[in-house]
Amino acid sequence: MNGYRIIPSIFLLCLLAIPTQQSLAQKTADQDTDVVKLEEVIVVGSRVPTRSAHDSPVPVDVIEGKDMRNYGVRDMNSLLRATIPSYNVNQQPIGDAATLVRPANLRGLPPDSTLILVNGKRRHRGSVLTFLGGGISDGAHATDLAAFPAIALKRVEVLRDGAAAQYGSDAVAGVMNFELKDAPDSGTVEARWGKYYAGDGDTSSIAGNLGVPLPLPFIQSGFANFSFEYGARDWTDRSIQRDDAQGLIDNGNRHVVSSQYTRKPNAMVWGAPEVLYDYKLFGNFGMDLNSSTELYGWSNYSQRKIEGGFYYRNPNTRGGVFDGGEVDGDPAIKVANLDPAQGDCPVVPANAGADYASDIADLPSNCFMFNEKFPGGFTPFFGGTVRDWSVAGGIRGDLSSDNPWLDDWHYDFSAVLGQHSTDFFMRNTINPQLAAMRTNIPTEYNPGKYTETDHVFNLDLSRSLQTAMLPSPLNVGLGLEYRGEQIEGTAGGENSWYIDESPGGLAAQGFGIGSNGFAGFSPDIAGTNNRGSYAGYIDLETNLNKDLLVGVAGRYEKFETFGDTLNGKFNTRWQATSMMALRGSVSTGFRAPTVGQANIQNTTTAFVDGRLQNVGTYPVSHPLAALKGAQELKPEKSFNLSAGTVVDVSGLNVTVDYYRVQVRDRIARGAQIPLTQSDIDFAQSLGFTDIFRVAYYANAFDTTTQGFDIVATYPMQFAGGNTLWTFTGNYNRTEVTDINNPDAIDAKRITQLEKTLPLFRMTLTGDHRQGPWRFLGRVYMYDGFTEFTTDGGDNTRVDAGPQWLVDLETSYTMKNGLTVSAGAQNLFDSFPDRSNPGVSGTKYPEYAPYGFNGGYYYLRALYAF
Repeated sequence: MNGYRIIPSIFLLCLLAIPTQQSLAQKTADQDTDVVKLEEVIVVGSRVPTRSAHDSPVPVDVIEGKDMRNYGVRDMNSLLRATIPSYNVNQQPIGDAATLVRPANLRGLPPDSTLILVNGKRRHRGSVLTFLGGGISDGAHATDLAAFPAIALKRVEVLRDGAAAQYGSDAVAGVMNFELKDAPDSGTVEARWGKYYAGDGDTSSIAGNLGVPLPLPFIQSGFANFSFEYGARDWTDRSIQRDDAQGLIDNGNRHVVSSQYTRKPNAMVWGAPEVLYDYKLFGNFGMDLNSSTELYGWSNYSQRKIEGGFYYRNPNTRGGVFDGGEVDGDPAIKVANLDPAQGDCPVVPANAGADYASDIADLPSNCFMFNEKFPGGFTPFFGGTVRDWSVAGGIRGDLSSDNPWLDDWHYDFSAVLGQHSTDFFMRNTINPQLAAMRTNIPTEYNPGKYTETDHVFNLDLSRSLQTAMLPSPLNVGLGLEYRGEQIEGTAGGENSWYIDESPGGLAAQGFGIGSNGFAGFSPDIAGTNNRGSYAGYIDLETNLNKDLLVGVAGRYEKFETFGDTLNGKFNTRWQATSMMALRGSVSTGFRAPTVGQANIQNTTTAFVDGRLQNVGTYPVSHPLAALKGAQELKPEKSFNLSAGTVVDVSGLNVTVDYYRVQVRDRIARGAQIPLTQSDIDFAQSLGFTDIFRVAYYANAFDTTTQGFDIVATYPMQFAGGNTLWTFTGNYNRTEVTDINNPDAIDAKRITQLEKTLPLFRMTLTGDHRQGPWRFLGRVYMYDGFTEFTTDGGDNTRVDAGPQWLVDLETSYTMKNGLTVSAGAQNLFDSFPDRSNPGVSGTKYPEYAPYGFNGGYYYLRALYAF
């Protein structure tokens, strides 16, 4: 692992740090004044340019970029989980595309119910859909947050309220806005290294940020701010041997190994996937042409390569490869007849411990068993190269005109183009249709590629109007938007999807089709689908008196394929006393099916009732989906209600917000519906010879999610320094209130939707600064949760209990601007309750909200100049 190469970088930073003229006393004073910033102007939640998080009528969390550095992890999802009360994300050890782009949940809703902005502009979606997402995220099509390097961020704003009437589709749970750094004269270099207590998962990264002025002759002033990050991470493994694999070993099969790629002793690897490399580049630019006009833009490019494990293929029971069904009531091994004209192949009885060497030696020349290639079975490894880029530009300023209707309007015209692609690969697997190649059959495949390309054009106008009817100015926001979305599936290498369609050939014999575990995309299903939408909005806000703020917003949006929608929002804030304010909002919202959700076709593998089965996911227009009850998709509708209070007493700031989100016709990937024998015969007539279950997207059910968010901060003088205490807590409950398509949801899925996430979680953080020293401590509490381990039966239900975790970090800042830190996450090496590991070898619940890898320690060095 190349993680150890970063350790010298940490010490190299210490040696090369150049002394500056700034005194330690000045730096410490600056740190102390930055402890709390309640009045920072925010972008989300209001279109009033001077609105702060403190006086916002809706709850907004502001996470400063400098505070995000004070965590031992660099992954954006993990950073947000530590700071936002209702933000949940978990590890994805075996989750198909979810292994490459981890799904996260705000307020218990799927990841594509949260709108992502960059500098206030809509960000493009990711290219992968979450087929296996623990129930809550199944079928989600969201933005990839892993493309953001933390060092590039000035701050992150999180609007915890429905905002579709302001920002459009997807803003059901809330909005997250990533503000990029815009400093013209500063820089930072940072190196990190860490690993888990268990001795694996080595993680390393190096990052930098530099801001420079743009002294161009045709502008008044300008800046360019650049950021980069490079990182890598090794595997983790928290598995034990599966019962069936151990049975093979006990009966004499000496060939059961995970693979030469991981050198792990168990048949399956449960843990964090390997990140072979991960680099990210961001640039942010701004130029003041004059006192009232600014050109701006930003761009990014990122690329990472990730590989994770799949399910073990038992050499006796894996359908389509080894399992030959029953002959005269006894289990048999599947034998490929490569030339039926030469005669039939013999029946080979299954033997739990055999490697079938003698049976293979006795086979006629036209017969072949995959046990010759994989006598101990095999475990595929699945991964992808993920690329993300975007470019954005715009012009904004203030109009000046003798016409009073045109004068003093602030305008902002922008265009954003972004693309996200995932190029999949498989190793240590086979396409059974290539059996004619015998033991020379390829074991590495390129199944294909998904590419999402989005573009957005916006015109936003705002102005403060004086009217005789209102005691305060009326802030008016108007805007138009056009958005285009496109998803493209690129065919994989021919070996990944090849079918032997000859009469009596391998397809007719019932052998699996495509690279086993993740079938390649054939030219028949590759292609491009796109959609456009148009929107217009109006946003009004004013103070009816000095204590009462009210706002209303409305948005009309028309989709080329799903019709139109009209949504509205009302919010208010009342400063009841000098120490307490009340706030609330009510709104309607919507989320349209993405182009990917409406058109995706994919074959993946899932554990069902203790056996691996191929599951086909098809668009609603596909004959197999229609056969099992699929109907045309329509936008889901939502109704949001929130009410809260803000209390300020002697430095103590407390916000408590209640929320209720009702979602009607919720879009999700439905249950994996089993096929009857007649269904299987119909599928085979269409060319699908090894599909045993079907899933499709549906407006499957209605849900109501409600809960409380609590955020409290208190700065104090302590032990000769300054301490900031921060408490965040969330109570969240989801209930499935109606089932619209009984074929698309089952009792297990309902339990997952209602109980996979903890009912309650909280975090208490103490941040103490004294001279050059800084001490950070966090205590996390997670309530219990329910999970079904991978074979899906009721006997595998795990009801995990509550868990407490502790993080600690200490830092020292030298006079020359160098800061060195050491810390530990999950200091006491806590784990979730054990799962039922026999079927799949997973020791702990895979969707535990705090992970299952145990304690992690790290070193960090940062030089600011």
